[in-house]
Amino acid sequence: LLNAYQWKKANFFLLRTKWNSNPYIRGGYSHGAAACDAEDLGPRDFLLPILDDEKNIKILFAGEHCSVEHFSTVHGAYETGQKQALVLLKHLQRKTK
Repeated sequence: LLNAYQWKKANFFLLRTKWNSNPYIRGGYSHGAAACDAEDLGPRDFLLPILDDEKNIKILFAGEHCSVEHFSTVHGAYETGQKQALVLLKHLQRKTK
């Protein structure tokens, strides 16, 4: 991806957790908090990119917690990963034009 869009020198960081191989975690679960309900915040809000002052994407979230229709499922995680990958690709394409 980075090579395709000539971002070799870009300030780019990707964090992928591996909780399934961590001997201290061995799994996880997410749920909506009551405070989120009070503020009308939900999974869709996690899909909004966090931008810097120049409108560059700094953080994108994906995972089952971001899925409106498939919350707490593997296919919800997969679906949001695909959506966020497209968001990032479109962003990178605009930056290279």
